[in-house]
This record gives sequence, C-alpha cells and structure tokens, in this order.
Amino acid sequence: MLGPWDDGNDATGKITRNFPLISMCRIYPWDLVLHSVDGDEFHVHSAVLSVASPVFEDMFTACSPQSGQLIMMAETSEMLRIMLGFIYPKRSPTISSFETLEKAFHVADKYQLDDMHQQLRQSLSLADSPVSAFRDPLGALRIASSLGFQDEVNLAISVSQNQYQLNTIDCLLEVAERTPDSVPWIKLLAIPLIRNEIILDVLLNFYEAPMRLAGSSFTRALCESCSESHHYGAHNSPPEWQARWARGVTEELKKKPANEWERYFGTEYLLEAVSRYDIPIRTPRGDCTCVEKVKFYEYEFLGWSSHVLRSLQSRLECLKKLEALR
Repeated sequence: MLGPWDDGNDATGKITRNFPLISMCRIYPWDLVLHSVDGDEFHVHSAVLSVASPVFEDMFTACSPQSGQLIMMAETSEMLRIMLGFIYPKRSPTISSFETLEKAFHVADKYQLDDMHQQLRQSLSLADSPVSAFRDPLGALRIASSLGFQDEVNLAISVSQNQYQLNTIDCLLEVAERTPDSVPWIKLLAIPLIRNEIILDVLLNFYEAPMRLAGSSFTRALCESCSESHHYGAHNSPPEWQARWARGVTEELKKKPANEWERYFGTEYLLEAVSRYDIPIRTPRGDCTCVEKVKFYEYEFLGWSSHVLRSLQSRLECLKKLEALR
C-alpha cells in the first residue's frame, strides 16, 4: 500500500498516487482515478472531492461514476497534485513560483475550491512563502493586481518602494521586465514625471553647468550692477533675470512637446519672461539692466542658452529606453 505521498507503478506500469489522509479514507478505499493530461493517475475519494468542491459534487451527482472509474482531467499532474494537497487535510503544499501560483489559482477557481483559494492568497503575504511580497514584491504585485487583492497589492507596493528607486530608469526597466502589464502605466505616469524632474534639475541648478554663468561667454553681458553684486561665485544667488527666465522656461517646457522648445531659449522669450511681473529688477547697487544689454550681446546669450538646451536634450536621451518599451 502506497503512503500518502508515495509514488509507485501499478501492474500496467502507470504512475499512481494515493491520498488516504483522513480517518474516513483509511476506512473507505479510493473509488475514483483522476487521469492527468500528462498521463499520471491519482486514486481519490469521490466523497472527499464532493465535500471540498461543488463542481465535483455536481459532476459526480450528474454522472454517478462507478467505483474505480477513470476521470479524464484537463490539468497536469503538477496541478492535480497541488489541488489534492489542498483538498486532503494534510499540510498544504508549498508553491515555489509565481507561474505555479497563477495556475493553482486557476484550478482553485475552476473547481470552486474556496479554502485552496484562500490559502493561495495568504501565501502572497506570508514572510516565509517563496511567492511572498516580502521575497519578490514585483512578482506578488503582478499576481495580486490581476486578481484584485487590494491588501496584497498595498503590501507589495510598500515593499517595492523600500527596495526600488522607482524614479530611476534602471529600476523602471526592471519593473517593466518583471511585470509587463505595467508598461502602459510607466509610459503614462513615470516618463512625464522623470522628464519634469530632469527639466527642473537642469534649469534650476544655477551653481552647475550649463546654468552657471561664471566661466561662460555670457558673463560679459551682465550689467555693471550684477557683475559687482554677484561676482557669480559658488555661493551667490543667480541674477534675478536668470531666475525669472528659468522659471518661465520650466513652466513652458513641462507643457510643450520637445519640438516646440527652441523658442523659449531665444531673446524674445527672455524679454517676455523678465517683464512678466511688471516689476523692475533691483540690486543693492541699483536697477539691473542685463536684459537691455542682451540686445547688444544677443550672440553671446544665444550661445549660452543654446548650450543649455543641448544639455537638457542630452539628459533626456535616457528616456528613450522607457519610450521603446512594448
């Protein structure tokens, strides 16, 4: 007699598995054989299956199977073994991969095995489970979100946020690879957010190239007041006209496609941005006249602003990897 989980060969050479796991099963012998699509046979008790599953109950009521009858199943031996492991009152089987978990959920729902479904769901949040959100938050998130398990989704998101920097290209590429269903959301939400973050980092970082004026060809276009007030060292604020222009450009670039950006780096928009508040720019040494001076140093300004635009475009090249996701 085979033990509960022993494998053996019958007289025909076929692999058989017995599940005499409860008192009733020790008293009453198996009366049905489940035949998997890959050729394995499982000796089972129709009464146990009927109690566990209304689908099996209806099936056996409708056809009144004879003792020892062979039932052809649509599942593999792996899935039947897992299903019977949850049905018979022994320690539930361990699910070792998300692929197996997905198939097991399908079987549980197909045969309306509520207890199996509940235990499979619990495996997503148990710390020692191979398919836990604590072990693999992205894998758990994919399964939980597809099945509408909101508590498990929240757990997987929380763990993911601690493990991944989701505002970086490399992490988002990993997320896309692990959870392909996330690609549309990455394109809808993550790409614009990273794009805006790069725009802010380039245009509002006045102490580093390309926005730092010190050492650029445009420094001689600063008016006398700004030149004397700032000396534009590492610890000085940017000239007011530059801050106004950068803020205006930032607001516009967030709203516009990249092929419409060039005009915001010309002298016309510089004058528009600086005069927007209708307040003169004052310095400790008098009114700033940098904008007036730009009219005579337009070439220098355009050289500097064009460099800013090229630097920004170069930084944004990294987004092409995300945009190419399918």
